[in-house]
Amino acid sequence: MVGLRSGRRVRPSRSYPEVVLLSPEFLLVAMLVALIALVPTRRLQQIGWPTGWLRTYWIVLFVCGLILGEVPSSARVLVPGLLIAGVLPYVVPGLLGRFARRRGR
Repeated sequence: MVGLRSGRRVRPSRSYPEVVLLSPEFLLVAMLVALIALVPTRRLQQIGWPTGWLRTYWIVLFVCGLILGEVPSSARVLVPGLLIAGVLPYVVPGLLGRFARRRGR
């Protein structure tokens, strides 16, 4: 879209740069996934899981959630695993707590 004004080509002004590192939609998806992943992680913290395990668990949930949010065709593979990983802390908290204490902190 180049206009002519007094014989010269003039570029229209842009509202923001064309090269954007992270789109606003991606940032929104990332924030939502991060908050959703914190819920079962908090439950595992209450059960008594070590901090390193909690960090790893949250990162795995976050990365899988981002992949699911950005590549919807991966849903067939990721959704069952994410459902199990998200529901497990609420269904069998005693078993997970004993497993964490047995492995050591």
